[in-house]
Amino acid sequence: MKKINYLGLIGIGFGALVLTGCGGKAHTLVCDLKSGDQSNHIEIEFNDDETKAEKISLELSMNVGDEATEEQIDQTKQYLEEGCKSSGYSDCKVSVDGKKIVYSYSTTPEESGMETTGKIEDVKKAAEEDGYTCK
Repeated sequence: MKKINYLGLIGIGFGALVLTGCGGKAHTLVCDLKSGDQSNHIEIEFNDDETKAEKISLELSMNVGDEATEEQIDQTKQYLEEGCKSSGYSDCKVSVDGKKIVYSYSTTPEESGMETTGKIEDVKKAAEEDGYTCK
């Protein structure tokens, strides 16, 4: 019987994974927009060759104002939680810190309604034209 060179098979398998892109690190575009009492933080994960957005994570922060009551803040929080879950987004989180509400979720580019088609440079340029600062 012939001996099988297991190290050679492992090397071939690893090479195939590298060539097909499996196990590679995704690239993330991070953009922020601040406007008055509101801020948006967006992270867009791209595939290995930076040509297609795969996942979008958003975090929106807003100050509700000093005149907002605890009841109004709780109602707003509940409304955001229900809306996020009914929309089918994942990783839905709503938190309250005093008079500030932070709302975050993850979604696909298609579900987000954001323009995330094309290369990472094109998406960055479009976001910056909309007033975001990206890195």
